Amino acid sequence: MQKKYFSTKKIATVALLLALHIVVTRFVAIETQIFRISFSFIPTSLCAMLFGPWVGAVFGFVADFLGMLIFPKGPYFPGFGINEALYAFIYGMFLFNKKKNFKHIILCLLLQTLTIDLGLSTLWLHILYQNPVWVILSGRIITALVMFPIKVLGIKFTWELIGAKIPFTK
Repeated sequence: MQKKYFSTKKIATVALLLALHIVVTRFVAIETQIFRISFSFIPTSLCAMLFGPWVGAVFGFVADFLGMLIFPKGPYFPGFGINEALYAFIYGMFLFNKKKNFKHIILCLLLQTLTIDLGLSTLWLHILYQNPVWVILSGRIITALVMFPIKVLGIKFTWELIGAKIPFTK
């Protein structure tokens, strides 16, 4: 008998997390041209922790794409969809089927912060708005410093409160 990779419950869980991600990103966020402070990392990290890096990556890209289709804020730029896919992929690589301890969470977020938040996002914003890189980067560094401990604690407590109690993910 073949192993069932995607049950109805798993698909429904991913869809609910996707809807939650879109709502949190579009309605419960502080956003400017240079940075966004949001709790959208919670559904993204939970999806990747439960279902792995590849499902997480698809989840991240689809969440960004659907969010822009449903609630557009300008023309679609695929770089941010790539960012969302990479965020989720990295969550899955560091946290799927592994201990969700502070060491793994911090290493995961450190890699994301350095490569995506300060690297790719800065590049995409420079391409879009033609602002000097140092102007964009200075605002993004401050945002990263503020969000880093919030993300660490948010991921840890979300996993302990919700993630570890979902029975069908094993």
